[in-house]
Amino acid sequence: MSRILSILLISILPVADAFSQVEQLFVQTDKGFYVSGEIIWFKVAVLNTDTSEIRSGVVHAQLVKPDGNTLDDQKLKLAGRVSSGSFSLPVTSDEGYYLLRVFTKYNLNYGEGGVWSMEVPVYNALETDLSDIITMPREEDSALTHGNTNFAEILTTRYSPG
Repeated sequence: MSRILSILLISILPVADAFSQVEQLFVQTDKGFYVSGEIIWFKVAVLNTDTSEIRSGVVHAQLVKPDGNTLDDQKLKLAGRVSSGSFSLPVTSDEGYYLLRVFTKYNLNYGEGGVWSMEVPVYNALETDLSDIITMPREEDSALTHGNTNFAEILTTRYSPG
């Protein structure tokens, strides 16, 4: 019995060790959803769980449309362990969940498990009444106001159809 466990453990260790060498990608976007015509800003940090060594000098970022076609593909040079980038959404962008994919060439050795991905909701202001999506603050809420500027009013005016 102990011999079987030893054989299983020996066969599992290389797989576990391989995944511990995957460069960990952490990505942050500037917003939770976007409207056609806007820019998706993002920042990438790369870490390696087992050592301080980062094997990659470039991060690849892709924005994939809801139909599965790639809208844009970028190579971003790492400055130390971080990089940042952006994707411009055309005004005529289809509504739906776009896929933001970030990876290093090294991580592709580990298949899709080495690719960081996130669904990004995109709304088309020409097709959708955004008042259904954006809930406006009460007068006493100041989250969308600064001084005499009311950002909620600007959003409603700029992104409402008609």
